[in-house]
Amino acid sequence: MLMENILLNVDEESVIKYDLKGSRRNRFITNKAKGAVTLDNNFLFDFKSRPIPMQYSMKRLLSIAILNDSMYLSKNTIIDYSMLVVINHNTRKIRIGIIDYVQMFTLEKQLESLYKEAVSREEPTIISPELYKNRFRTAMDKYFIALIPDRDEDLKLLVSNNYGGNKIKWFTKQ
Repeated sequence: MLMENILLNVDEESVIKYDLKGSRRNRFITNKAKGAVTLDNNFLFDFKSRPIPMQYSMKRLLSIAILNDSMYLSKNTIIDYSMLVVINHNTRKIRIGIIDYVQMFTLEKQLESLYKEAVSREEPTIISPELYKNRFRTAMDKYFIALIPDRDEDLKLLVSNNYGGNKIKWFTKQ
């Protein structure tokens, strides 16, 4: 239901879609079909490992939503969810939403994780809800960054509050 809302009235020809989990293991699609959903490493490659700049207020709202949603999912032992990001380069708009939130961290998943951790030297792909939540939050915080002041925001006040601008000796003519 949520995914249908994210993709409502989307022009498939002018958007790029990413399924972001915060993991880098097995998260690259080499043969991308037109309109296909790509993964974390594709996102990093396409944006040259640079985050998507957002207005400060939008980044705050996104961060709050991610914190609340991931806490809820973690408390309910849900793992393997992703952030669907739909980017339209023509309109310069982004649509985002958490999807695939049906996988529970069951005893079977815990045993699978322990087995893979013992057999493989790589980072396990199945991790506890708490670790999953933390990895997801950290990745989303790196993928999106607040760089664009809000239209009604006073730039001097912004620099003063966020970057200690009131402590800087400004060398300007009076």
